Formats: sequence, structure tokens, C-alpha cells
Amino acid sequence: MTYDLNEIGQSKVQEIHRDNISNVYLGKSSDPETQRRARERIDWIVEQVGGESVFDIGCSEGITAILLSKRGFSVEAIDINPDVVEYASGLAREMSPDTASMINFVVQDLFALDVIEQKFDTVILGEVIEHVYEPGHMLKRAVMSLKEGGRLIVTTPWGYFPAPDHHQTFMLTDFISLVPDEILVQELKIVDGYIRFIGERDESNRRSNRRELGKLSVSELLGETERASLEGQKFIRSVLDKRNGLLEEARMNAERIRASKDEAIARLQGRLEELVTKNGELRASLVREAHYEKQARPAV
Repeated sequence: MTYDLNEIGQSKVQEIHRDNISNVYLGKSSDPETQRRARERIDWIVEQVGGESVFDIGCSEGITAILLSKRGFSVEAIDINPDVVEYASGLAREMSPDTASMINFVVQDLFALDVIEQKFDTVILGEVIEHVYEPGHMLKRAVMSLKEGGRLIVTTPWGYFPAPDHHQTFMLTDFISLVPDEILVQELKIVDGYIRFIGERDESNRRSNRRELGKLSVSELLGETERASLEGQKFIRSVLDKRNGLLEEARMNAERIRASKDEAIARLQGRLEELVTKNGELRASLVREAHYEKQARPAV
């Protein structure tokens, strides 16, 4: 199916933002749990790519494109932020000098394209659609660039995930309602609070694709949502338990500091009293000496 690009634009242009995903993936920033989640999510994307040519939409700092180039894929990677594209190009030359030439990093807005060619074996939308105002239109534009039988890979936060540059909140039914009819669902999961989706472009079977999506939304989505909810609850509980442990440790440290402070104050008070006593004794001695001196002066 060919869409009219004039009908699948966006009402407002998304803000240019900058994440730090490459350094998070490489373990150079953020906490270990965030690093693990980002690394496993990106590694999963890389494992799902097929064919030879890849279109990485919203490539950010380019870590996914770089990993794919190391595997021999030819990648066209676009982002609307000139800073991240420049950074990604430099990181590619640093991390993978032998394969950096296989990546074409371009400052480009998918919504600004007047012509979209159907030429890629795999199209990736990794944590992108939550940033735009018309995510369904972005998905359609992405599918237009996909060859028949090609693979669409999407990841996006599931559920409430507040951020200043996030304009969408996706439950599974919200996400599924945006999937273009010509995409046949291959995989749909929630892992670590992120939707992971794989679809295949199949123009010949568009109606059955939609029926299959309907079956999935009735039967499997409830189970997947329940499993992800339980996973999320366990994660929140572990965070709360860790926080409570840190609070208890801080309380005990405060108690030790307070006890140490009280002990130090008591020692200082004892020393002060000792000094006051000695000062009194010294003053009395000086008074006696002055008295003796006064008595002895006439005799002298």
C-alpha cells in the first residue's frame, strides 16, 4: 500500500532532545540497572535484524547502527538532532573504524521527506514513537520504506513513563491500534518496562493481518500485560526495599554519629569542668601568694 505523504504528517514538530544512550550502553554513565536494561534492549534489536540494508530512524548517538555495521549490515541512520549525528559519526570512527563506512549518518526528519523509497530489509524505531505527536503516521512512513517481506522492529516504553520530551503513553492496545494493516505481527512482548515488537510487511494478506492482531489483542495481550505488570511490581518492590535498606542504614549512621557526638560533648564538658576546677585552684593559689607577699613586704 502507498500512503499519501501529505496525509501522514504531524501537527507539531517534536522537540530536539539529547539522550546519553551510547555511554549508558557502554557502561560510562547512569546506574548499573539502567545500563543492563539499555544493553539488553539494544542487543535484542541487533539480534532481530535481517537482510542486508537497515534504516535506523531516530538513531540518536548511533550505538545500534555501529553494532550492526560490525555485523556487516549496511545502515542508513537518521536523526533530527545535528549534535547526536555528529557525535554518532565520531563514535563510529572510534569504535569501528573498519566498518564505519557502512553507516550513513544523516540529519533528517522522517516527516520532512517528500519521497520515501521502499528499499530496506529492516526498519528500526528504537524508543522514537513516544517522542512524536502522530506516532501512527510515523509508523506508516517507516513501513513505506520497507521492502515486501521486510522486518519492522519497534521498542517503546510501556505504560506510564514520564519525561519532558515524551508525548505518548502506550499500553498494548494503544500500540496495536497504530500498527499498519500491512504489517504481520511476529512478536509482541513487554520486557523491563518496554514494548518489543517485530512485524513483517505482507501486502498480500492485509485483512487477515488485522484479524490476527484482533485475536492477539483478545487472548495473548491480557497474559502479556499481567506478566509485565507482575514484573514491574517486583521491580518497584526491589527498588523500594533497596531504598528502605538505604534509609535504615542512613538512620543507623545518624544514630552512631549522634551517639559519637554526645560522647564527644560529654568528654568536652568533663574536660571543661576539670579546667574550671584547676582554674579555681590556680586563682586561690595566686590569692594566697598575694596575701603572703603583702604580709612579707613590711618585713622586707
